[in-house]
Amino acid sequence: MATEKQLSMAASAIALRGVRLFLNAGRNAAARRAPPVQEQRRLRPKKPAQQGMRLPQKVYDALIKTTRFNKHEVEALFGMYKRLVTAAQSTLPTGAIAQTPAKVDGIDQGTFRDVMHNTFDMITEEAILERIWITWERGAAGGEGALRFEAWVRGLSVLLKGTDEERKNHCFAVYDLNADGYITRDEMFVLLK
Repeated sequence: MATEKQLSMAASAIALRGVRLFLNAGRNAAARRAPPVQEQRRLRPKKPAQQGMRLPQKVYDALIKTTRFNKHEVEALFGMYKRLVTAAQSTLPTGAIAQTPAKVDGIDQGTFRDVMHNTFDMITEEAILERIWITWERGAAGGEGALRFEAWVRGLSVLLKGTDEERKNHCFAVYDLNADGYITRDEMFVLLK
C-alpha cells in the first residue's frame, strides 16, 4: 500500500513537473507570429495522445476566454490531466474477488494533494490543502467528487497566473471556513494550529 502511494506521488510529480515547461512553451509559441491560414489548416495540433480522447473545441474556447491560459497551454494541461487521472486509476486497489475498481472520473483528492506537495512545493499543512481542495469547483453544488478538467484549469489559472485580486479572493475563500464572508478568530485558530 505504501509503495502504491509512493508510485502515485511519483507519477503525479513527474506528470506535473512539466507544467512550468509546457506553460513556458505555450507562451513562446503564442509570442511567435501565427502562420498563414492555409498553413494553420495543415499544421493543426494533434489530438492529445492519451487514449484517443479529445476535449470538445467549445470547451477549449471557453477555457481560453475564461482563464489566463492560451490554446497551447490548455492542450498541454489536458494531456497532463489525462495522465494524472490514468495514473490514479491504475493505483486503485482491486476488490476482494479481483474486480476492477470503480473508475475515478477526474483528479481525486489524493492526487490533488500529491500535485500540490510535489509539483508546486507550496503546501505542507493538510488543513490548508483540505481547504484548497474544498474551494476548487467540483460537482453541481461544489465540493463533490473528483476535480474535473475545466475546474482544474480554472484553479491553476488563479494559482499560477491570477492577478493579485484573484489570489486574495481565493486565499480569503480558503480561510473563510463557513463561507459567511468573514474570517473570524476561531476560523484563523483552526487553520493556524
